[in-house]
Amino acid sequence: MAFADNKATVTCTTQILPAEISKNISGTLSFTPAGNTDKWYYKLTSVVHNSSQLLISAGANYLDNTSTASQTEPSVVAAGDKIKFLFIKNLNSSYSLYLSLGDADGTHDATIDASSDKNLILIRPSETLAMTLNGSEVQDVYIEATTGTTECLVAAIITDV
Repeated sequence: MAFADNKATVTCTTQILPAEISKNISGTLSFTPAGNTDKWYYKLTSVVHNSSQLLISAGANYLDNTSTASQTEPSVVAAGDKIKFLFIKNLNSSYSLYLSLGDADGTHDATIDASSDKNLILIRPSETLAMTLNGSEVQDVYIEATTGTTECLVAAIITDV
């Protein structure tokens, strides 16, 4: 038995521009898995400053979307699996997070250097980030806290290749 509503939907309303000419824009980001190889991942993750780490570790379990009667072990994430949808909620009210989706050639050197890498995504305290990706590999997506240690909630739909 699969999840009843096996999709991700994010709805937001954004106010932009200065107050005198401000505009509210509403939008929805939706991702529906393509088939049985697109699987959910969900984890509360602890992130440390000066210690770049994989956002999603190879060997972690996907959510088990089978009936408990089947008694099958959930499959595990592999380094080459491809992230299609990503949701991150920074649970810390003081520290930001840096997210790296890899270098221009799609690879990553396992470090985040905020002083020189201008392609980092900044997730500020208590902010949420949701995006669809074109198949970034698990092994290339890194995260680091700007200061101290913080926790974030990570949910993703990943193609199990």
